[in-house]
Amino acid sequence: MVAALGPESHVECSGLTLEAANGRGFALRDLSLTLERGALRPLLGPAASGKSVLLRVLAGLVRPQAGSVRVDGLDLSLGSDAELREFRRESVGLVGGEDLTPRLSVAANIELPLRLSGVPAGRARRRAADLITLAGLEELAGVRAERLPPLAAARAAVAAAVAHEPGLLLLDEPTAALHLDEREELVDLLRILHRDLRLTLLLATRDASLARRLGGELRMRDGRIVSELVRRSAFSRGDGERVDELAVLDHDGRVELSPEQRRELGIGRRARVTAEEDHIAVWPERPPPDTRPPWRRR
Repeated sequence: MVAALGPESHVECSGLTLEAANGRGFALRDLSLTLERGALRPLLGPAASGKSVLLRVLAGLVRPQAGSVRVDGLDLSLGSDAELREFRRESVGLVGGEDLTPRLSVAANIELPLRLSGVPAGRARRRAADLITLAGLEELAGVRAERLPPLAAARAAVAAAVAHEPGLLLLDEPTAALHLDEREELVDLLRILHRDLRLTLLLATRDASLARRLGGELRMRDGRIVSELVRRSAFSRGDGERVDELAVLDHDGRVELSPEQRRELGIGRRARVTAEEDHIAVWPERPPPDTRPPWRRR
């Protein structure tokens, strides 16, 4: 059941496919994804692009219908129910939806996953106290979750999600209910947790500015990861930061062009592909323009 991952890989998906809940089309469509251990990645995409479904698959809550998804060496598509329960209890934290028990206090919510895993009460209280301090919730530790303002609720949900010390933290639109300055505060907390707890962190969002704030993002559309923005610093040459948008190849080596790219280039159902000396060029179906001087053209 345990599959070998690359030496630095934490998550690897290949050919991941899952039908939409309404039976019309696919929520995930031949998706490929690799996350290095310790990565911090925003997952940017519009509504209904498949972000939430992908997070649930990575959390071991939904099984794909085709393809493989490996986290920490465990193939979640083939794991037994007992293995998936152990994986969710020990290896992954998920923030999204109803994360807190409304009538429990902040401290009790953070202690809850530890107590359910059999952690002794004293140890659970100490772990919760540390996370409450780290999340800046000391004055709200005894307040019931249903009475928390949005930012405090988001901070408490994140603290509860990492209470059991998972290696992978998944967040589904955690800033959707927050104002701009509150989003900045939550991002600061995520950066601290990512650094101090050595997490691999994947955050799904529709907010392009938030994605830019976090770093090089993965872009998702129609159930697939279609591109990745990679930010490289070039300060030594005085060029500042350079951002490259790289297309993501699926497990069969296919690359998808966005509708905007196809419209801009006039590419319809088919394209002309040419192998150049150091790259592959994609042209509209009509022959590429002849850039030679007129006297050299035939």
